[in-house]
Amino acid sequence: MNSRLICPYCNTFNIKPYGFDRHKIKRRYRCTCCMKTFQNCYDAVGSKPGIELEIMKLINDGKTYLIISSILGVSSKKIARAVRNNRALKDKD
Repeated sequence: MNSRLICPYCNTFNIKPYGFDRHKIKRRYRCTCCMKTFQNCYDAVGSKPGIELEIMKLINDGKTYLIISSILGVSSKKIARAVRNNRALKDKD
């Protein structure tokens, strides 16, 4: 077990190595509690945990896609995907 890493989803220390990224460079990990996989660091800003929450906060503050894109450094496609996923989750409730 790798006790230095914390799961970004459930904040536990139950982490095990889970292969490498698609370029075979960066190590991936899997949480044994929530079973989600993640990397220790991300190159793409849109892949970082919590970025969709930040996007939704800015959308709720009335910011446009262009402003959000410049603030967070993500594409407008990523913003649209986050909004669509959030609406789909709300529709399920």
